[in-house]
Amino acid sequence: MTTPHSTQTNFATSLLVCLGLATALTLLLDNKPAQSYNNASLISQNSPATQATAQTTQLYVNPATGNDGSGNGSEQAPFKTITHALRMATPGTVIELAPGTYSAETGESFPIELKPGVIIQGDPASKGRNITIRGGGMFLSRTFARQNIAILGAEGAGLAGVTVTNPNRRGYGLWIES
Repeated sequence: MTTPHSTQTNFATSLLVCLGLATALTLLLDNKPAQSYNNASLISQNSPATQATAQTTQLYVNPATGNDGSGNGSEQAPFKTITHALRMATPGTVIELAPGTYSAETGESFPIELKPGVIIQGDPASKGRNITIRGGGMFLSRTFARQNIAILGAEGAGLAGVTVTNPNRRGYGLWIES
């Protein structure tokens, strides 16, 4: 005979077992290096960003030594901000970020709006530990009114090897809308 108490106990036990299995499978199957938010990549396998050819352009950004006015986006003369690099980028561009913090204090304008077919690349090997995008700004969402976001996603854009944080109350690190 099943009592209400034993049914609740069986349900709780089943739930814990399912959660445990789901966690174990996630840890076992997710052996890719962590990227955006230290655990995910926005680069789709079939996106234009991953189908870059020999025509790929690279732009370099360094929040400490770069200069948006006199820099040309090369390794020797990087831009200072992701915001400026995105203005210069065209589809197929990879924006390489140097270690450091990218914030309003270093000249970033938030929200940072990704562009279709452009990849922002930090350091996937370190899981974004040394490259942080920190900030937030108001974005008027077509579906959820005003939001405070750090980065606005775009179709076919990529973001990898960075840590994204939004210190604003109820702020989002990354906002994606279709």
